[in-house]
Amino acid sequence: LVEKAVEAIRAAGLARRSALHSFNFEVVARVREIAPELRRLISVYAPSAEPHGGLAAVIEKARGLADILGVHDALFEAEFDLIAREWGIDNCSVWTINAPALMPKWIDIGPGFIVSDDPVTLKSLLHQEEVA
Repeated sequence: LVEKAVEAIRAAGLARRSALHSFNFEVVARVREIAPELRRLISVYAPSAEPHGGLAAVIEKARGLADILGVHDALFEAEFDLIAREWGIDNCSVWTINAPALMPKWIDIGPGFIVSDDPVTLKSLLHQEEVA
């Protein structure tokens, strides 16, 4: 599956606009092996961090493997200081921010990426922030 995804991204000329992601470190390592030019994202939320020993251990394991740390909003909020100190929020994504009322909060927090199932509303709010 990884090979097919990499092939499709390359064929479409989307390598500079893409990041392949997974909760699975082995999958992210495989992407690094076959497509080192592609950005890689490891996703994490509280239950997926527990088997690794918590978020701090996930961050340590992700160093050098992932370019972006994708963090569920509840975990991001609970562990903001750890994430900011150990990874940096510019190279984080927060997921999944669908409630329009929550979008301005996350825009203000400023992770590098905000994942939403409502990109139209999010883009509109981001544009309002840029104009203000």
